[in-house]
Amino acid sequence: MSATQELFAVTSKQLTMMTPPQIDALNEVLDKELSRLVDALSKGEDSLQHALMQKKESKRSGNGWRQRWPLCLREAESLAREHIETEFEPSRRDMLMYGFRDGPSYRERLRKHLEALDNLRGERDRLLQGPGALLDGEWDKRGGWSRFITVPDGHMHRGRQCHTIRATTVTYWHPELSGRSDEEAVKAHGPFLCTHCYPGAPTAWRLDPAEERAKEKAKSECPGSRRCVELPPAMARRISKYATCPTCGREGVSVTSTWKLRVHKPKGEGGK
Repeated sequence: MSATQELFAVTSKQLTMMTPPQIDALNEVLDKELSRLVDALSKGEDSLQHALMQKKESKRSGNGWRQRWPLCLREAESLAREHIETEFEPSRRDMLMYGFRDGPSYRERLRKHLEALDNLRGERDRLLQGPGALLDGEWDKRGGWSRFITVPDGHMHRGRQCHTIRATTVTYWHPELSGRSDEEAVKAHGPFLCTHCYPGAPTAWRLDPAEERAKEKAKSECPGSRRCVELPPAMARRISKYATCPTCGREGVSVTSTWKLRVHKPKGEGGK
């Protein structure tokens, strides 16, 4: 029996006899299945939008730009159903450009994409209303217990309910720590507790993983990295420039177009 089959086969009576780690092992399976469906729904939306001959537009998002569809998913589905009901036919040129033979093949493609999206939503609802509801119910009956999940190269959270986690965020459950203390979690996975999930935890347990990685990286760099150097005329005329680091003495360090030494390890550490 696969993990997903076990998830659907579990009963409320069986859950009452399970430990928190055993229950959260099932929650981990549930979360993976929901993540798979979220990804499939996103791809299904792209397929439907493309079948409707939509083109992504650049739209402002924070400090940058993102490519987004001009229609939201609900609008795209409404338009697709309207085209099917009214037997709408795009221009011959557009149909050839998007690979449709004729109007019926265009509308048939729309039907398939709409059906696929409905099937995915149905699968998601069965997960949430079946195993998901049972697992949440058992959690509520017991008054909850400590849970720990992590994100790639990031913090440890109490659960997916943290506002810093999105529906598309990849998460890793740690059911072996369910019901354990924060201190045990820190010993197992480092002092990277989320500041929002654990506001009362000691500051030493709420470090920023990115900052810690940057500090570790800086320790392995030569202090002479990124510093300007003088080059002899013969070397300065070359496209690929190299120099000896005046700080550590390493030879053959690559030099940028602005005559700065590239990041390198001190002499004697993994090089000359």
